[in-house]
Amino acid sequence: MPVSATASLIQTLERLPSLGTRSAAKIAYHLLQSELTVAEDLISSLQSARRNTCQCSLCNNFSESAICSICASEKRDAAKICIVSMPWDV
Repeated sequence: MPVSATASLIQTLERLPSLGTRSAAKIAYHLLQSELTVAEDLISSLQSARRNTCQCSLCNNFSESAICSICASEKRDAAKICIVSMPWDV
């Protein structure tokens, strides 16, 4: 039996960190009930972020260039490092 489009959307959202079935379903239903432009804007933003974002070649922070703005800054003390577990902690 094929999976419905709604069930497929919920299953896809569940693959995101910290989203269980109920949270994924809430997001899916919100997207389905909203104006089509809301979903289209989300799709566009995701595609743009994936196409234009890479990891800094020095520190692995997310950046839109080969070296992030922190590593490229002239104010940065290259003798010091900051270790964080996830990019959002920077």
